[in-house]
Amino acid sequence: MIEAHIPLIRSVARQIHRRLPPSFELDDLVQSGVLGLIQAAEHYDAAGGASFDTFARHRVRGAILDSVRRHEYANQSHVRLQDVPYHDPIEERIAAREEADQVARAVDHLQDRDRKVIEMRYGQQMTLVEVGSALQVKKTRAIQLEQRAIGTLQRRLLKAA
Repeated sequence: MIEAHIPLIRSVARQIHRRLPPSFELDDLVQSGVLGLIQAAEHYDAAGGASFDTFARHRVRGAILDSVRRHEYANQSHVRLQDVPYHDPIEERIAAREEADQVARAVDHLQDRDRKVIEMRYGQQMTLVEVGSALQVKKTRAIQLEQRAIGTLQRRLLKAA
């Protein structure tokens, strides 16, 4: 199963790697992603409604981001100047991760077709033409489906906040 999902792991690792300083090795991120995939396989519950690929993508991404945080924390200087406001990138990333987890949970609770549209558009980064083709609808209908799904997500996230 791990070999079948290596492209997923590599894709997520490359996306994250592009935004990191050169001190981060892509292979290290991939290795962390493999650990996330193993955790996903251990904890996946099909009754939860999410596809394994969606569940695994979130676990892989989380494992990679956790390794980035550990790396940054280990290398972080503990010297702080009193006159300079302290900016903690780790706390910001943790907050961003929590927001991403909220969004992922909201996506998991969408109707099947809406969830597929969001996964194709933002997970697989497909164009609206490609989404329409996959769902066997016209591009205009794919746009409507995407707008409906985003509206539902916005309402759920506002309600949760």
